[in-house]
Amino acid sequence: MKGGRKIKRVFIFLLIIFLTGCSNIEVEVKEDLEKSFLVKRIKKYENNKVLGAYVVKNKTKEKILVQLIKSKGYKDYIYVLTFIDIKENKLKKVEVYKHKETPAYGGYIEDDWFLKRFKNKDVNVKLKLVKMSANKENEIVAVTGATISSRSVIKGVNISFDNYLEILKEENK
Repeated sequence: MKGGRKIKRVFIFLLIIFLTGCSNIEVEVKEDLEKSFLVKRIKKYENNKVLGAYVVKNKTKEKILVQLIKSKGYKDYIYVLTFIDIKENKLKKVEVYKHKETPAYGGYIEDDWFLKRFKNKDVNVKLKLVKMSANKENEIVAVTGATISSRSVIKGVNISFDNYLEILKEENK
């Protein structure tokens, strides 16, 4: 399937950008990256919703689980990248990789002000969508006018949490 390979290649590229903190990757940076990070794909935990699962370890032994998740949005699927700190069991970062939501409403799901709401969430607690204000640690306020798109991102993050917990359970047997 050509589309699946393209998504995975772009996913790897985005992973490299995130890990290096730059958007212009040159040959030297790529070579440094290969020396600085160990990336291990764990295909066993991929499925029709989890399109990619990678454990990334850097020189300081920090381990991150990076997953590409597919979740149904308002117009089409929303593809979400999650970065989970394995030592802390916390969500480090969420990125919306691809979507076809309406730019004036659902398009806001890719903005930092929305995505920062997910930072440092505990992977052991399911996230819930709320419409006005978050009163609990696991509540995420929806983008006004884009409830379905917001719910899709939250669902994608919860899918990544479930997959992460499954990986931990299997690996700790």
